[in-house]
Amino acid sequence: MVEASDDNITLERLTLWAVMLPIFAAMVGACVIWVHQAATFLQAGYWPAYSANAGLHFLTGASWFVAPDSWLGVHRMLEFLNAGVALILALFAAMAAAAVMAPKR
Repeated sequence: MVEASDDNITLERLTLWAVMLPIFAAMVGACVIWVHQAATFLQAGYWPAYSANAGLHFLTGASWFVAPDSWLGVHRMLEFLNAGVALILALFAAMAAAAVMAPKR
């Protein structure tokens, strides 16, 4: 009978943290966006629109997110999508990927 080594447990824990940390960051990021939008609405009377394009431009600095020259349909979809909703969708995608990649016991 082969016993589980400490290396396997460590690798499992590292894999768990590698999956859970981005999921937690996405949840916190979405909540921060929504709280900021709600606070702005209550204070100034308008709901600021933060699109996924704005968030991706902030993260990457790529000019395509501001002025696209190709893939206009993708740009239009990202412009429509709220940044908080995009983070939650990324969260579900990460959870699905974790479920697929999880070791079978």
